[in-house]
Parts: sequence; C-alpha cells; structure tokens
Amino acid sequence: MLFSCIALFLTLTPFAIMANVGDGIRTPKEIASIFGLLAVISMGALYTRRSVRLGALWLFLIWCYATVCLNTFYFPVWLPNNIVVNTSVDLFAWKELFYITLACLAIYTIASADKPKIKSLKTSIISVRFGEPKNIRVIAVAISWVVAVMAVYAIIQAIGLDNVFRASNYADLLATTNTDPHFHYTHRTVGTVGNPTLLGVFIAICVPFTLYIRSKLGYVAFGLSVVLLIILQSAGALIGGAVGITAYLALRHGLVRNILFGAFIGSLIFGTVLIVYPECRASEATKEIAQGSFTSYLNPTGRVEVHKIAWEFLRQRPLIGLGLGSFDYMIGRNPQVIERMKGEAWRELHDDIGQIWFTTGLVGLSLFVWLCVSAIKGVFRNPSNDAMVLVSALSAFLVMSLVLFPMRTQPSAFYGVILLGLLFRVTGGKR
Repeated sequence: MLFSCIALFLTLTPFAIMANVGDGIRTPKEIASIFGLLAVISMGALYTRRSVRLGALWLFLIWCYATVCLNTFYFPVWLPNNIVVNTSVDLFAWKELFYITLACLAIYTIASADKPKIKSLKTSIISVRFGEPKNIRVIAVAISWVVAVMAVYAIIQAIGLDNVFRASNYADLLATTNTDPHFHYTHRTVGTVGNPTLLGVFIAICVPFTLYIRSKLGYVAFGLSVVLLIILQSAGALIGGAVGITAYLALRHGLVRNILFGAFIGSLIFGTVLIVYPECRASEATKEIAQGSFTSYLNPTGRVEVHKIAWEFLRQRPLIGLGLGSFDYMIGRNPQVIERMKGEAWRELHDDIGQIWFTTGLVGLSLFVWLCVSAIKGVFRNPSNDAMVLVSALSAFLVMSLVLFPMRTQPSAFYGVILLGLLFRVTGGKR
C-alpha cells in the first residue's frame, strides 16, 4: 500500500493545477507534494521498521535547525556602508525548514518500512510486499504514463493548438498568438508545469524509468521524452537527460560501450537543437531573449554575476552559512542587488548545490554531499536493476542541480525526495 500511495502522488503532483490558488500552477503542486509527503510518513506507521544507516540525513536535518536558529538570533550580516541585516527573520525561513523536515522523514519512512503490521495489508489487491522488485516497477510504470501524457500535451502546445497554458515571460507578453512566427515555440511549451525549463528538468529526471520497464509504454514514453527535450531546448535539461540515459545504459548493459553510445546520442540531440534553433525575427526589445546563435544558447544569463554577488555575502560566513531562507531575503528581495542584475529579481541562485552552501554553509554542504555519496555507494554494494534506474535518475537530478533549481520547485523536488528514499531502501539498509 505504501508503494501505491507513492505512485498516486507521483502521478498527481505534476498535473496539480487549480485556479485562484496562488499562481494556479506552482502553488497547487507544492500543496500536493506536502500532502504526498505527509501521506507517505503517515503510511509508514502501518509498517514495522528495519535498520537503516542514515546518519548523514539526521545530521543534515539537525544542522538545518541549528543554522536557522543561529542566524536568526545571533549573527547579523554586515554589508558595505555599515548596513546591518538580520538574516532569516521572516516566516519563509521556517517554511523551508518545514519542507526539509517532511522530506527527511519521508526518506526515512521509505527506506526503513519493512512488513505491514496489519495482515489485511498483505492481501490487499492494491498492495504488494514492500521491497520486492515489482514495487519499483509499479512506480516506473506510473512515471512512464505521466511522461507520455505530459509529453503529448506539451507537443500539442508546441504546435500551437493549446490556449490554456503558455509560458509567462517577456516574449510571451509581446507575442500576439500561440503561433506568432516572431517567437520560438518554447514560449508556449510548458505542459502543466508552467515553464519550459522546469518541464525539461522534470522530463530529464523521469527518462531512465521509461527504459527500465522494457515495454511498449516505456519505449513510446522514451521517444516522446527525447522529442520534447529537443523542443524545449534547455541546455541544462538536455545535459541532465543525457546523463540519466547514459548512466542507466552504462550500468545496466555495459560501461564503456554504452557511455560511448550515450555520448553519441547526446551529441546528436545537442547538434539537432543547434541546427533547428531558428533565428527569430523579434523586435530589438526581445533580441536578447530570442536569438538563435550558439553563443546565446549557452548564455549563462546572469548566473555568473549573481554567483559573484552571492559570494560577497557568503564570504562573511562560509562555514555556517547565512541561514535557510536568507538567499531570497538578502538577494532576491534586495533592491540594490536587483539593480545590479538589471532589474531581475533572482529568487533562486540557479545552482541548488551553491544555494545549499549559501544557506547552510560548508558544514551543511558537506553533510548533503555525504548523504548523496552514501546513497550512490550503495548501488555498488548491492547492484540491481532497481538500484541502477534510481541512481541514474538521481544523477540527472544532481547534475541539473548545478545549473538549475530542481530542489526548489515542484514536481521535481518531490520526485527527488522519493528517489533518494527508494535508493536507500534498495541499497542502504541492513536487516
């Protein structure tokens, strides 16, 4: 039953939309993910526990509480011109801590749940014994269906036949119709995620599961995923997808041969994107947004500058960080920083690993790296097809975390929590 619950929320979260609830797109997904984590944690009470080694997980959670308290009550930040900023005093710092707490508890629940306490759970039609390979398959099939449906809908958007969802950006505001030839089709290809890049991140995380199930559904979903990644043209998502596919093929079918094959496929996809990426006939106002040169495609779009600004703050407290929520408070809402970023408010660093350092310091970053390394090392101790697909998807997630923010948006953040919990379940425990 626990796996059925996980599969249900993995299916529900990407499609959760509701008008008049926040922005109608991201907020409903955040709510769905919170309910999903609470459901998983509550469902764990119906199972006995088995011994798992998750020391890094608990130390990271404890440190998150510590750094919030330290930065809130004791350590102000001294900025140039003798300006003092008390960090993490707003409620959103505790909102981040709330989600991190739920994530850690969910990871532990998934990793440690063993046998159902109630006999009826063993014989339920929708339940299967936790830990058997077919349970991972239940999740892989659910994810493949989600990918197939999402990709079909996104391709319909790319053609210009959907009038419900469209990316909300400057180019979109200037485009007259869904098929305006002055703008590239990525300005309207968002699925139900609401942003082309975030949609690409989500698809890249899911791709290894389409190969895992070895069925018509999986192959169709895989083909649609590749097509959609090409349409979306997000460099970060393309790299993440290539990493996930290559890692799974290499682990499952042979290292050297499939790394070369994956590199060839990745190069082919990337080359295709550069060839089909059109020169848009946009006005001068949108020239920077919609030009099709190789340089603009790989343009870091302010990432270098915002990292320099972040370091100006972080260098004052590199070891313990500035506290959860401090990035949004000190950079995303800072008028001086917004002015330096030419009017753009960077609410995320577009580098989740760097933002972990910013908010929790080198101590928190080291604990997070230890957690991920522990999960990945387990694959080599207990190799299995289940472990291979999970670590491949997690690898794509972590690679994209270096250039994007999948840990801070839904549905990718929810999927990341489930992946880590399942990977510890398959590889990291002892009876």
